[in-house]
Parts: sequence; structure tokens; C-alpha cells
Amino acid sequence: MTSRHLASALATVLLSAGAGCGRDVHFDDDFDPAFDIDLSDANELHLPYATGTQVRIDLHNADDDDVIGWTFETSDPAVLRIDSAARSVRSVQLTAVAAGTAMLTLRDEDGDVIRRAEIEVATPDRVRLFARGPLRHGLDTLSRVERPQVVVDRVAVFEVRYFLGDRRVFGQEMLAASGSEAMELATLATSWESEAEWLEVRPFEGGTHEVALSAGAASLAPIEIVSVDPSVVAAVELHGREGDQRAGDSLTILATAYDAESEPVWGVPFTWSLDGAPVTGDGDIFTYTYDPASARELVLDANGASETTTIHAAADSASVGSSASVGCNAAGKNTAGWPVLAAIVALLGAAFRRR
Repeated sequence: MTSRHLASALATVLLSAGAGCGRDVHFDDDFDPAFDIDLSDANELHLPYATGTQVRIDLHNADDDDVIGWTFETSDPAVLRIDSAARSVRSVQLTAVAAGTAMLTLRDEDGDVIRRAEIEVATPDRVRLFARGPLRHGLDTLSRVERPQVVVDRVAVFEVRYFLGDRRVFGQEMLAASGSEAMELATLATSWESEAEWLEVRPFEGGTHEVALSAGAASLAPIEIVSVDPSVVAAVELHGREGDQRAGDSLTILATAYDAESEPVWGVPFTWSLDGAPVTGDGDIFTYTYDPASARELVLDANGASETTTIHAAADSASVGSSASVGCNAAGKNTAGWPVLAAIVALLGAAFRRR
């Protein structure tokens, strides 16, 4: 169960208990991973859907007794196809078949319309990439990358978002990627962290490498990955300062690196130390438990570039991980000979994680 589906279920319970049958039923798709309780009566659909994608639409503010005999219908199955509906009709699985628009209608047992939504389907022609580390830490501007630089023989992970021109198109579990033997590539899809698709890159040779992309049957504009030596790193930066937290809270700090032109470099081998003692681990994420009585000096280094900050870390609580470690949280497929161990993690507690 994704965090979004859990939120949907809780919202339905709360609304059914507190508002009775007088509230409007509305549609909500599974593209938004945020854990929220939606008390509005507006449809929450992330449109247009990408040609070929599957999407689940849930009903808000409808309990099992209400929905007996309810049915979904589509005005144009050639554009939007209904694959299945749960026995209680609390959700429906759809496939966006072809570009165009179709009306999704929910009817009650008497055939009366309960809710409608016009669904647009579009075919993407390009993607945009977002570096996973900054994206997870809310650094939206830093996460956006046009032509990523990745250190040779290191792994970097980027979220892939689909676009038609400058307009975002929403799709999931559609991405395929291929390139030369100078790179290993894998595509991954996560559901508990976000309904997102990821491109995992590991270049073996320096230089510029083209990656061919497709989403289902649609060919997308290729992207370029620039493979660099770690010696290009000229500066490093720490993100995630202490502020309003309590003793025992788990905090994270993100490391980023830049070349001499202040362009980000991904997959950098960082070293970390705390009060002069090295912290073992390979990655860009430093995690520790907050202890206001324990001030300590944290030092980040890469290729001789360093940054220092003071943190308040409990003894033996520090660890280092990597934002490129998506495999255990994702369903993946090998697109260029790189085996990926993948499984979807369906832990209820993940919905409540500290972000």
C-alpha cells in the first residue's frame, strides 16, 4: 500500500464517520505520494496521463454500503480503457490508450451520474531529469539537471519526468533506456517513496554518452550523460542545518559537489569525519541522532575540497548512506545488462517517515 492509498483510506473513514452521505464523492489518482487527508470535494487528477500508462483512481468520501451497484464507464475506450474495478467499486484501474480526451463517469445503481471527470491523454516527447539526493531534501532548484556530470565508475540516480513540450505528462512504469557499452543503465520505479521513475547511470569511460529513451511505444528525445574524473571537483557543500528539532530526532545532511564552473558533479566519492574520526560509508547522505548536549565538528571532503559545520550528534549514532541506493525500494528492470535486485517495499510505517 502506498502512502497515498493509505491517506485515501483514512480520508474515506474520517469523512464517512463525520460527514455522512451529504458530501460529494470525488476522484483521486495515485500520482501524488504525499500523506494527506483530503477534505475537499474536488477531483485530484494529475493530467494529462501519458499514452500507455496505467493509473489507479480511488473514490473519496464513499463507503462500502454507498457504492453497492455503482459502475464506472468511459466515453471512449480507444482513449481511456477501464481494466478493472474493485468489487466494492472504491477504485478503478485504467489504461491511457491513445492521445485524446475521454469522459470517466461514475453511476449509481439506478444509472444516475454521481461524478464525472474529463481525462486527457497525451504522448510525451521528452524528459527532464532531477537528481535524487537534492530532490529528497527539498532542494528543487538544485535537483534539476540538464546534462548531468557523473564520475567515472560511480552510480548516480535521477528522477525522470515526462513532458510534451513544456507541459508535464504523468506516467509510471513506462521508461526504457539504452546506451553504448561505455555505460550501465537501469530504470527503476518506486511506489512508497513516490510514484516516480528513476534512471540509474554508471559510466565506465570518460566523455559524453548519449542515452536513448522511450516511454511505452513513444520515442523520446535522447539525453546526454557527461562522464568525468573525480579530480574535477573544486568545491563541496553541506545541506541540512539544525533548527527546530528535539533530542532523539534523526537528522540528515546532504553533500553536493561542484566543478570549477560551479556545475554539479554526481556520484562523487565523499569522505566524512566527526571530531577528526572517519565515519565509514560511501555516499552523500550523513545521518545522525540529535543530542543538544553533544556539539561535534563534521567535516566533508572530496578531492581536497572541504566544508566544516558543527552538529549535535549522539555518540555512535552517525552513519553514511547514498542517495543512489534505490534498488531495495523499487521495482526495476535491466536495460543495458546491469542486474538490479528490486522489490516493492510495502511497509505501513514508511507512510509516516520523517522527510
